[in-house]
Amino acid sequence: MLSVLSNIIDNNITWIIIWAVIFVLALITEISTEQLVAVWFCASSAIACVLAIFNVPFWVQLIVFVIITALCIAFVEFYLKKKLKSKDIPTNSDSLIGLEIVVLKDASQNQYGEGKIRDVVWSITPSEENVVIKAGETAVIKEIVGNHLVIERKE
Repeated sequence: MLSVLSNIIDNNITWIIIWAVIFVLALITEISTEQLVAVWFCASSAIACVLAIFNVPFWVQLIVFVIITALCIAFVEFYLKKKLKSKDIPTNSDSLIGLEIVVLKDASQNQYGEGKIRDVVWSITPSEENVVIKAGETAVIKEIVGNHLVIERKE
């Protein structure tokens, strides 16, 4: 039994097949997900498979597999993520936060008012309780909740 197991482990064809299967499984996993989760196993198993083809001992194949995997993960984590990280640029309604709005209809916590900014009329509500912001006043947009703006009286 032990000699059969030893023959299987020492057989390079077995390791070529195993590394190829790991490559295919990692590739299928990578293709089926939206994030990088297995691409480094593809690279590592491909290199280990080449080593198996050239009769390199299994322990060397395994060490190379682990090292290449670690290097690929480190490269993606520390280098590419910094290079690919995009800055959030406020667009559409997010760009309204911090701007001034003219109140058209009184606004309180109990009743939405109306305000106009950039030629668009929005539903507005004050950020503080028991505060009424009267028509004609100028307010500052603090946040957007659903389809209305939360405002604060301009000081």
